[in-house]
Parts: sequence; C-alpha cells; structure tokens
Amino acid sequence: MTDYEKIKTAIQHKNKITAIYKNNTIAMCPHILGTKDGKINIIFYQCCNSFANDNWRCIPLDEIKDIEICEGSLKCNYLPPDISSCITNVEFSVDIDE
Repeated sequence: MTDYEKIKTAIQHKNKITAIYKNNTIAMCPHILGTKDGKINIIFYQCCNSFANDNWRCIPLDEIKDIEICEGSLKCNYLPPDISSCITNVEFSVDIDE
C-alpha cells in the first residue's frame, strides 16, 4: 500500500496514524487529503502535542515516512476552520456527520 493509500484509508476509516516527520515519530489524525499548486498535502490533528495550542498541521505527503495506521478513532470530531493555505483541491475528507 502506498503512503497516499494509507492516508486515504485512515481518513475513510477515521483511524489515527503514526509517522516519521523531521526525524520524530508523531501520532496524528488525518482529516483532509488534497493538493495545492500540484503538491499533495495532508491536514492532520496532531495528537499528544503539549507544546502548541493549535494542533492542526499541514504536512506535505512527501515529508512523512514510515506511516502506520493505528486502531482507534480520531482525536477530534471537527474540521479546521480554514484550509486554503494548505489545500485548494480536496481529494478525501473525513465525514464528520457519520
């Protein structure tokens, strides 16, 4: 399964993931997968992050590696207020109403 497919699957099943980003293992809840200026980006809610008040992150897919889908549901059940700085073409998004 490609990294893109792992993120898509996690979004569809509302699963958390772990991944390596900037040499750190992080736990994240992927909410939106899409593109901006031809680059694939993911909007995540970063779990267990005690150093920031705003845990929403926009991370390019090509900057994360060793993605593992985890059991357990999403940490938050809402979407970020503005995604335009990260994604202009949504390909997959969590269905909050389910």
